[in-house]
Amino acid sequence: MKTSLKLSMLVIAAVCMSVASSPAGIPDRVPSDGTAVLYGGSPVKAVVDTVTLMGPGGAFPYRGDFETAAALPGGDGLLTDGWTSQDTTAPDNHWHVAAFNNPGTGNGAWCGDSALQACQNDVAGGYGNDWRDILEFRKTVPGDATVRVRAKLRFDTEPGYDYVTLQRRTAAAPEFEPVNGGQGLSWDGQGDVTVDYTFNYTAVQRLGGTDIAVAFVFDSDVAWSDEDCLWPTAGAATVDNLVVTVTSGAVTTYTEDFEDGELGPDWQAVSNTGVGDYARVWRGPVRLRPLRREQLEPGRLHRTVPRHLDPAAAADRLRHGQQHGRRAGRGLPPRELRAFAGDDAAGRRRRRADPGLRCLCA
Repeated sequence: MKTSLKLSMLVIAAVCMSVASSPAGIPDRVPSDGTAVLYGGSPVKAVVDTVTLMGPGGAFPYRGDFETAAALPGGDGLLTDGWTSQDTTAPDNHWHVAAFNNPGTGNGAWCGDSALQACQNDVAGGYGNDWRDILEFRKTVPGDATVRVRAKLRFDTEPGYDYVTLQRRTAAAPEFEPVNGGQGLSWDGQGDVTVDYTFNYTAVQRLGGTDIAVAFVFDSDVAWSDEDCLWPTAGAATVDNLVVTVTSGAVTTYTEDFEDGELGPDWQAVSNTGVGDYARVWRGPVRLRPLRREQLEPGRLHRTVPRHLDPAAAADRLRHGQQHGRRAGRGLPPRELRAFAGDDAAGRRRRRADPGLRCLCA
């Protein structure tokens, strides 16, 4: 009896050991004579990645102590030995090809962002606060020129504050000539239009002395858009079936329907500028100091007046907003009312400094 019990115990122990060493459902590994390690199926791939250690020692150009730089304050402070810096503050340009809300057929150039979440009683997508987006046509011409622009345009903006414009650059106004007192068209609110407008350039008005440059520009202020759900839209604008006729000696016509899925080659979304790349090499201790707004891009931050207005009209708009409490009623701090940068009679820039901005700058 005892012998039988011991035999049974041995059998059970053997089974348990077998289960522990070979879990159910996992077959035993079968040895093979294959390559010990495969790198993506390629026997020629390096065993390890190339690692370059950059630091205070080592040979150039991989040193990281910047001792070869002409450091500030005496030098230019530019980075050396292959080191570079990048300004990542530049806002996106939102003009791109899409079939959404197109006044034409198929694709158009849409100024909007489909990633913006839907507001109440609204679909996803639209435009955001403080946008400045340029869709530009630019060509070199031999002398005086006329530029006729025809298109279908659908716009949807906060009326009186956010605008779609058709403007031109000139030698005297490289950042766009105001529509009021200059050439061009302006739209706000909601609607569909057939655009047919002709710009006239003299030879001396050409941008850079050589070019004509016209653009559809969208400009929004700092509140009331799809971004804060205070003014839901279907995006700022969509333009399609563009036809531009340039007459300067010869007559040349350029057409664009965006059906190839690209903005170009004749129309381009112009990159926006950021606050600037201020990465520099300094020698000795560095003291931070405030960076005034006029040291950045003039008129870019916290603007409350559309750029296409001339300075006098812009000042009138600002005073009107102050008198009627328009901006304060929208929950904006009083500082926004004072951030407008116009030109007074003496040509001086009137701007409010922001002590909150800091930068390592010369």
